[in-house]
Amino acid sequence: MNVLEKILEEINEKIKFAERMMVEKPCDKLDEIANDTAESFISAYEACGETIRSHIDEIPNCEGCSRRKWYQKGFEDGKKDSDWIPAEEKLPEEGTGQLIVTDEDGNVYMNITYGYAEDDDKEPTFHRWDEEWWCCYKYRVVAWRLKPEPYIKNPK
Repeated sequence: MNVLEKILEEINEKIKFAERMMVEKPCDKLDEIANDTAESFISAYEACGETIRSHIDEIPNCEGCSRRKWYQKGFEDGKKDSDWIPAEEKLPEEGTGQLIVTDEDGNVYMNITYGYAEDDDKEPTFHRWDEEWWCCYKYRVVAWRLKPEPYIKNPK
């Protein structure tokens, strides 16, 4: 449904509202004024509706509109997963470098590496060494991505 059809629906709702405001059996001058006002609104709404209907076929299908194409492109870009890779689909190679990971609770961790965390580990894991305490924190990762390059003000 295009925008003009939605506008026509709104106009019809306003006409119905104005019709409900009319007094069936006017008792005094105020009732007559109220009815005249409601009838004026109804006439104005109907005129607006007729004007819109007379031009509704002139509106092109928006599939070809450049604005729609840009919105669609943005929507398609937004559907991309921003370089996040689900861990169940693919794991990084050992020595890939610094990673950003997210766990099943939605927490995000930076400076994570993937590989063997300790000598006795049988399988590579996502981990981070805390050099201050010399211990290794392991993470249950649902998705990972490469850590982006830092911003350089004047790249050469």
